[in-house]
Amino acid sequence: MPNEEDGPTVLVPVAYYGCPDYLRRAVDSVLGQSYPNVRVVVVNDADPQAPWPLLADIDDPRLWRVEFTRNSGAYFAISAVLLAARADYLLIQDADDWSEPGRVRVLLDALRRSGRGMAASAQKVHYADGRHYRDGSPRGTHIENSATRLHRAATEEYYMPCNHHGLFRTDYLRRLGGYYGGFRYSYDGLIMAASHALGEITYVEESLYNRLRRPFSLTTRPETANGSPARNAIDDTLAGLYRSLFAALHEDPAAAAHPHTHLLALLPDDDRRKLEAHAGQIAAFLREPSPAVRRVTG
Repeated sequence: MPNEEDGPTVLVPVAYYGCPDYLRRAVDSVLGQSYPNVRVVVVNDADPQAPWPLLADIDDPRLWRVEFTRNSGAYFAISAVLLAARADYLLIQDADDWSEPGRVRVLLDALRRSGRGMAASAQKVHYADGRHYRDGSPRGTHIENSATRLHRAATEEYYMPCNHHGLFRTDYLRRLGGYYGGFRYSYDGLIMAASHALGEITYVEESLYNRLRRPFSLTTRPETANGSPARNAIDDTLAGLYRSLFAALHEDPAAAAHPHTHLLALLPDDDRRKLEAHAGQIAAFLREPSPAVRRVTG
């Protein structure tokens, strides 16, 4: 098993629900990184068709298996693992996507050189018909827009400056309040907008992440897709939280020390308690490597 001599630990929560055709590829792509010191925590988010048979033949002490008894969403799972584990960095990895072999090493080098809170990269977006484009654009132009947005000073306008599939310093991510603010989707946009306003993003223009656009995901399902009434309503709410943070930073730069007071303003107390309880149980599981599935209740 990797140790401190292999470099700082990179924590990789992988929240799973309803994508059995893709999970193994995602897990293999992380365990196969050229940077060895990763800890992969696969969380079955209460999918009744548990994914564990898909991973049964993986004998790797860097892999943990956690089962939620109630569905809570990917952001919640990421935050619970963040609170539970001791690690210097956290990598965002979706269960239906996959990483290039050098992704962790390149992002870690960029992040350590910059001294910032997170490192993002370009990505390739893959479609069901076999097409794939750099950052999802048929003309390959979206990546220039991402770079331009990041070089432009943040304003009170709310937008997502680049994709959120990157590497975070865990101390910075905890300063943001974690990855869960009470929302099932779109919250990553607020994380990235806030990080841009805080000047905490460094960007790598190499495509290191492969994102799958598949039917019936949260971003393609009609009721939650980009541009749907439900998503637009949530984005309007998140824009209000962002403007609150931006105004606070403009009035007092010291507000950068506690952005979570604005980002978590709408997080219910019951969710806070549930998050802490889940993190406590996961922390106990992570003390020793084990191929067993560990169940989180509550």
